[in-house]
Amino acid sequence: MKMVMPFTLIVSFLFLICKSALPPNAEERLASYLLHADRYNKLIRPAKNSSEIVTIAIKVSLSQLISVVSTHCFHGDNITEMLKLCKNVFQNLTSTKR
Repeated sequence: MKMVMPFTLIVSFLFLICKSALPPNAEERLASYLLHADRYNKLIRPAKNSSEIVTIAIKVSLSQLISVVSTHCFHGDNITEMLKLCKNVFQNLTSTKR
């Protein structure tokens, strides 16, 4: 017999998983990897004038986070196993595919 959890409880649970899944400095590691001198050329700019400021923004919506968590974590009904899988999936963010 399965218990049906309210939608707000599910969303809160997913938020906590996403918030606690990455180490606190994962954003800095990802930015330093992407902007490393081997991969990033400062001379190539998407602007008409070289002195023009270029602003880059990366946005992630809650629906995208829920999609990622549900794709990688919900492979069964056992919540303990799901949390172990989520921890393994998100803490190993050390490289990107080229």
